[in-house]
Amino acid sequence: MEDKKSNALELFYKGYNCAQAVACNYAQEMGIGVEEAKRLSEKYASGTYITCGPLLAVIMAVNLSKGNGRPVNVIQPTCESREDILRIEKQFADKAGATACSILRKNNDSDTTQDASGCDACIRTAEDILNVYFRKKPSTNTPAF
Repeated sequence: MEDKKSNALELFYKGYNCAQAVACNYAQEMGIGVEEAKRLSEKYASGTYITCGPLLAVIMAVNLSKGNGRPVNVIQPTCESREDILRIEKQFADKAGATACSILRKNNDSDTTQDASGCDACIRTAEDILNVYFRKKPSTNTPAF
């Protein structure tokens, strides 16, 4: 799944915001088109909602991948996704050092291996989490025993 990470960063460098770069990469897993993923995630970048945009894209991907229709608020955990999202938020914080965009950007500004805003590291972290999540997620066509 390394191609998905490479593609997300490529989308980011082409002008997609950090949330869009992650969300568009997982449109298929969410059961929506790339343009819809781009539109839905457009407002979740640059700490607009305090939380890191790529993390909000992960939450959106988990919510929409559950296949129970579209929640009114795609970043609000649903009953079906609540446990997964709480675990994922902790994983993200453990790996990235925080979930708040302002803290992550401040922490990453001094790292010359990343872009000046620190978004590269957050996109990579989000992609790592989604790669594991979707690899482990059982097929919706598989009967539960």
